[in-house]
Amino acid sequence: MPMFALFRQILVAVFVATALAPAQATPPPAGMLPVPPFPRPYQPTHIQIHDPVRLGDPLVIVNQDSPHARTINVATSASGSNVSVQLPPLAAGVYDVYYYDYPGFGYEDEPKLTMRFYVSAKGPVNVVEYLNAALGHYFITSELAEIEKLDRPGSGWSRTGESFRALPADEIPSFGRPVCRFYGLPTAGLDSHFFSASPEECARVADHWPDQWVLETLAAFGALVDIRPYTCEDTMQRHYRLYNNRPDANHRYTVSTAIRDAMMAKGWILEGSALDGDYEPNYTMCVLP
Repeated sequence: MPMFALFRQILVAVFVATALAPAQATPPPAGMLPVPPFPRPYQPTHIQIHDPVRLGDPLVIVNQDSPHARTINVATSASGSNVSVQLPPLAAGVYDVYYYDYPGFGYEDEPKLTMRFYVSAKGPVNVVEYLNAALGHYFITSELAEIEKLDRPGSGWSRTGESFRALPADEIPSFGRPVCRFYGLPTAGLDSHFFSASPEECARVADHWPDQWVLETLAAFGALVDIRPYTCEDTMQRHYRLYNNRPDANHRYTVSTAIRDAMMAKGWILEGSALDGDYEPNYTMCVLP
């Protein structure tokens, strides 16, 4: 057989073998979170790091950024892809974490992971749900002034008894996202509100429907982001968004799977995650338990 023909035959064989070989699973990205994700002062807290391709013994540095700058000594243990960091009792403040996964670390080297989290003196906000029975519209808010106004007799709104806990808008950690809030103008037949934890979705609403939806705030409250695709961490809970599929577009936001299923039975549409794409089960963000 001529050399060129033999070489071509080898190339074809290699190509076919490669094409038929089973695809190698891509390991999930490395990530880290404090547990609990939004600790209170002096609450027992540790940092959980998941790193499926760790190169060596881990090193974790924790710095308090405010109100006083200092480095905090931590105890680190590792087993397989999991690294655990036990934190000492922490006062209220802002903390930065730097994770290195290889020997020969030098302070000029870039960390593999970084994280900023809050130890909060005031704690989470409570997001309360209301219903306007005449409109058939639901609304959520954590603003105390709004809650006081909606609770007044004659407001047209009543509490449903549902609520969930979220991050304060001014204490959103690096693994969180602000939740934007839009108001649908009555002149566009709406008179409703829309919330999203996706920066891309917030920008899309502002760009595509500026005459229908007005941006009220980029940070009504804060949500958490799952560090592993398609799942809220064990320290979080899933939050669902349902659409009434009517011209006067209204959404209901809930952490209850029973409410989710009941609204779907009434014809409301469960909307997929704006953070990670469409998959089952659909949810739109992660919130505090």
